[in-house]
Amino acid sequence: MFQNLWNKLTSLFSKKHSKILTGSLWTMVGFSSEMLFRMGSSLILTRIFLPEVFGTMAIVTAIMVGMEMLSEVGVRTSLIQNPNAKTINFAQTAWTVQIIRGFFLWSLVFIFSSQLAVHFQEPNLTYLLPVAAISLIFKGFTSSNQHLYSRELGVKKIVLTKGLVQFISIFSVIILSFIYQSIWAIVIGSLLSAFLNTLFSFVLFQHFKMRLMLDKQVVRSILKIGKWLFFATMFHFLIAQGDRLILGSLINKTELGLYNLAAMFTQIPISILAALSGNILLPFLAKSFNEKPEHFNQTFNDLLHKILRYMLPLVAALAILGNMLIQLLYPEEFHLAGQILQLLAIASFFQVISFALIPVLLSRGDSFRHMLAYLSLLVLYLPGIYLGFKFYGMWGAFYAMCAAQIIWLPIIIALVRMYVQLNLLKVAKMLGSYLLITLVTISIIN
Repeated sequence: MFQNLWNKLTSLFSKKHSKILTGSLWTMVGFSSEMLFRMGSSLILTRIFLPEVFGTMAIVTAIMVGMEMLSEVGVRTSLIQNPNAKTINFAQTAWTVQIIRGFFLWSLVFIFSSQLAVHFQEPNLTYLLPVAAISLIFKGFTSSNQHLYSRELGVKKIVLTKGLVQFISIFSVIILSFIYQSIWAIVIGSLLSAFLNTLFSFVLFQHFKMRLMLDKQVVRSILKIGKWLFFATMFHFLIAQGDRLILGSLINKTELGLYNLAAMFTQIPISILAALSGNILLPFLAKSFNEKPEHFNQTFNDLLHKILRYMLPLVAALAILGNMLIQLLYPEEFHLAGQILQLLAIASFFQVISFALIPVLLSRGDSFRHMLAYLSLLVLYLPGIYLGFKFYGMWGAFYAMCAAQIIWLPIIIALVRMYVQLNLLKVAKMLGSYLLITLVTISIIN
């Protein structure tokens, strides 16, 4: 099976692209190990903490991720893309800008932690947020050399380092949780992870010495890229984390913890597809169009059908077995997450197709329509959650999420039709077949 998959992947690339393929495979190894660590730790921690603890941590994590994404200034992208990045002035200036940003973000969290605690009706956030935000300072000190390593498609060392750090931090969290049975154990684990990542960026990636420097020309170059990335990352954050932030102010922390557990499982197919899109689909589609534009339609349709042949069964398995999986693996207090998982997985059928189509836009250099794609989901998604909850409570919010994903698919199809003529009949047959089998199987099981 794996040899067959390898042959199919290698057939998509010439020898000169073998580095891209190798990097992509290492990316998948990293993703798989990360999911295994996360699921393994959740199995243990859910036997120590009640669901509301995970609801509170979901808010903390969403705020930390939001602070990073909504303050994107283009440091990493500049180090990877800018032709002058492999100079000491550029590397040191980028490092300095990153440090300044880290301290600035921590200051914002410290200032607004009390207001956020009141908004989410969680007094502990007053203390949890400033401590958790120290991780932003640690990340600010990450060596520019690590990003320069990524520039050369060097993935193996980064993946192995990240896996080691994750293992150490999760092991520490589990030990501290057993001893103290406090949410602070999870916070300390996140701080340890950020610190070790920064430490290893200096130990394992040695090229330039990191010293404080601010070259005005370099700063202008970084900010020039950052102003465009700001909008893209803002929409990305609001879609990826906005559901937890909105739900965190609408439902109780126990319900939020259940949703967070269900979402962890339903995001598996989307996360796999996102990793493949960035490392394989996008460069392959761009190469295909540049070399044989007259064959682009056929090439993409063939590739799309192969992707759906692997991804739709995975979504079906989650939808059918998700409820039983939650009941088998987790304590009774978390069993409601299984029903939420099943509902979200149904919507994932449509979401997977949308995410498989989006790389067409960037492969043709159309970043404007790419931005519109995510903006349209944002407009459907977040207001829908609020309105669904207002009229039908917690389950109304979940149904609104699913409706947004279903409506989003025809919008994506309309956006990509300018560049590719899709074989919609074949896609509809695949979607309909797996969706029907899934719904019938679920009805029989239940």
